[in-house]
Amino acid sequence: MPTEVTASLMIGPVSPDSTHGRPAPAPAGKWFCPSHVMVLMEGARATWVLPQCPFLGRPTLASRIYPHSPKHLLATAVLGYTALTVPGALNRSGRLRNVIEPMTPGGGLRVGPIDRELATHVFAACAELVHGVITVLPGSSITDGELRIAAQWGLRVAIPASTPASPARGCPGVD
Repeated sequence: MPTEVTASLMIGPVSPDSTHGRPAPAPAGKWFCPSHVMVLMEGARATWVLPQCPFLGRPTLASRIYPHSPKHLLATAVLGYTALTVPGALNRSGRLRNVIEPMTPGGGLRVGPIDRELATHVFAACAELVHGVITVLPGSSITDGELRIAAQWGLRVAIPASTPASPARGCPGVD
């Protein structure tokens, strides 16, 4: 089974002195400048790849987040990102800390089973720590239900309206 990118997540920490975080209303607001751009690779097994950005011409190592199953992949990404970048934040919740399993060789981590209730807890607990924008492509295992939960906790959601093979209806100049 081939592997392909089915989603991307631009994500960064929320802090008052950072350019990362929630953008305020323009024109006086600040820009959203993510510290990482994650991609979801799906094929035989789903994996989130987490390189740091911007690269600035220097290669950076990428961490990998391995979900237990294809269910609640977005919650897995948010929890994995938080565990890798702000590990102390998980000390506030034993439920979240216990689902993370660090992998020493390579620096990635495994995320244990996540159900709907735990996914909601992940988004609620991480909402004050991170802000992100998820783009979901056709064929992704990320469900509409999970996108709704994530959006309720402040994650921005983008779903392409069309692809070159199936143009959007009602767009000027597109037949």
